[in-house]
Amino acid sequence: MKRLLSLAVLLSMLVLPLWGWASYTEGTKKLCIGTANICVTLPEKAPDFNKFEANVLGSKRFENGNAVQVMELMNEDATVDVLVLVVMLEEKVSIVAIQASYAPEGFAKFDAKKTHVTDSYEDVGFTKQGKPTGLLLPVKKLSDYDDFSKFLEGRKI
Repeated sequence: MKRLLSLAVLLSMLVLPLWGWASYTEGTKKLCIGTANICVTLPEKAPDFNKFEANVLGSKRFENGNAVQVMELMNEDATVDVLVLVVMLEEKVSIVAIQASYAPEGFAKFDAKKTHVTDSYEDVGFTKQGKPTGLLLPVKKLSDYDDFSKFLEGRKI
């Protein structure tokens, strides 16, 4: 009986940490933008920016046919601002990074003295190897343009 009890205690010590870790991990969701059906998978806590109003901040097309575009999307209450980096490689359009900034007071009344939360998500497969995966992971800081521009411009590959 003692061996059975010891085995049960040992198994519970192994299983409970895994269960606890699994219960604190965040799930993912899939968001698609526009009629072009550009989809990306990202953590659940990321804003549903596909429902926000969008503006194109800038775009550039390269000689090899690839292109990059930066879009800004803001929710109706103007409390969530999302910057989206979209690339076109070999005529396939992909989202490779987003940065979401939150201002509960609204960006019209934005107070730079207050602390605001900013979340960054990046397609690490793209920034490291030049191949979009469609999976955006949380990062502390977005990669510099130079880190992935070689894949867009077709140089130093």
